[in-house]
Amino acid sequence: MESNGDLASAIYVGHVEHDRYTPKKIKFTYKIHHLYLDLDEIPILFDQHPLWSHEAANIVSYKRSDYMGDPSRPLKEVVKDKVNAELGFRPEGPVRLLTHPRYFGYIFNPVSFYYCFDSSGENLEAVVSEITNTPWLERHAYVTDQRKAPLTDQLTHNRFEKQFHVSPFFKMDHVYDWGFSEPGKTLSVWMQNFSEGKKVFDVKLEGQRWP
Repeated sequence: MESNGDLASAIYVGHVEHDRYTPKKIKFTYKIHHLYLDLDEIPILFDQHPLWSHEAANIVSYKRSDYMGDPSRPLKEVVKDKVNAELGFRPEGPVRLLTHPRYFGYIFNPVSFYYCFDSSGENLEAVVSEITNTPWLERHAYVTDQRKAPLTDQLTHNRFEKQFHVSPFFKMDHVYDWGFSEPGKTLSVWMQNFSEGKKVFDVKLEGQRWP
């Protein structure tokens, strides 16, 4: 992705840390990068480089059908409809997607995050977290209200019950606590799992914006 000061889209380069606390503590960290895509900018971004394509095969490609809702509808409208259905209001500003595109025609996207802003494009109002379970390739979207969420160490926090089976190692009786920072020079996501009041697993994503 080439640098362009007029675009909101970027790449976040950083790492993901997984911590499992029971029955045996396991921890691992790996480097990762995500595309942060303003949904209105996708055609521009994917048409400006010969190795990137929008709805066509290439080394890096974006396909609407890889994401939530009816592929014939604009993804931005689907996301806003989901927020309205879950939270009772419709964000009026941009929607920006943190995700992995297709590489050489293949995609692996356990979770994509849609950051929904107000009409100014400055204030984060909601996050839609689209989970894809592997190997079943089923999807589920959790919607969290960021407007009045408690703030700790620059992360908003939303606590809710697990609604979707993801891993054969974890049962459905979990409570989630998910935290999000507003994307800026840095970006953080912290996804915690609790069972019977005890933390059993968490994932932390940290990224630095480029360019």
